[in-house]
Amino acid sequence: MNTSKTFLMTVLITALSLSLSAPSYGEDAHPIEIDKILDTPHYQVHIKGSCDEYDVTCSDGLTYTGTSKKTGNSITLTGSKWHSMGADGETPSQFLGYVFKKGNITYAIREQDATATLIVSTPNKQLINEQGKWLFDNQANEEKKSYAEQFHNGKRFAVSRQAKFGMMGYVFRIKDKQSKKSFDYKGTVTDSLYFLGVYRNYLLLDEGTGNIRGLVIVDMRNGQTVFKENGLVSSGDEDKDGLHGDKFYYWQPVEKLPEGQTPPKCDMMDGVPKTMYHNVGKWVFDFNTLKAKAVQEYRCQYFE
Repeated sequence: MNTSKTFLMTVLITALSLSLSAPSYGEDAHPIEIDKILDTPHYQVHIKGSCDEYDVTCSDGLTYTGTSKKTGNSITLTGSKWHSMGADGETPSQFLGYVFKKGNITYAIREQDATATLIVSTPNKQLINEQGKWLFDNQANEEKKSYAEQFHNGKRFAVSRQAKFGMMGYVFRIKDKQSKKSFDYKGTVTDSLYFLGVYRNYLLLDEGTGNIRGLVIVDMRNGQTVFKENGLVSSGDEDKDGLHGDKFYYWQPVEKLPEGQTPPKCDMMDGVPKTMYHNVGKWVFDFNTLKAKAVQEYRCQYFE
């Protein structure tokens, strides 16, 4: 393998996580099993499948078996999870349920906590709209279990996690041994949160699924988000980035360099478009002030 290809692979791998000796998310990924039975007045629907933890849509990974209570006839289809779309019209956002298709007929299950609605329609007409109840939901049963996967067990705080229902990432349970209280930190509906580490009374989380990430810092004493920043990229230099003493160092893309700032040199590789290189600036978050500021250090970096 030539040097250029090796470097590209290294960048893509290191950009998947921030520098805090963070775990490689691909290594601890696991399939999420879905097994649910919806009962409506005239139909019973069984949804079953296995989705990769980081496949938010679970494209064609689910099967729908719908059975008519009147005739006993059934139909089996393949489909995916159903989400609303983000502002760009392409990125999956809030989880809505499940969707399956046969020709021009759409079979959708719209989730509403313990209930759900079966909607069957064509582009011009709604054929079925029946609300029902889940007779069986393996994921709901899993949610009732204790958070067994523990990441931190300190003198005062213990932190554990479980998969975020219907989405990517995790919900984190924080137990305060001093007050003997526990609470869950979920972030926003669309946050995909992963464990980075613990410092003092703060839980550090990595947010996102691509090579541009986010940093979330949570006060474990009260569950408040004390810092949240999006658009972070990894330089791949763990000796200089990440947590060092009372400070956390990170990089962000810079649209325009400060006036008088000499542009950083770009070591471009053969066959890689110039548009794949971006200027990034270094920032530091101070745990004493709970504020971030620019370091006035810049570099040219490859990332998509």
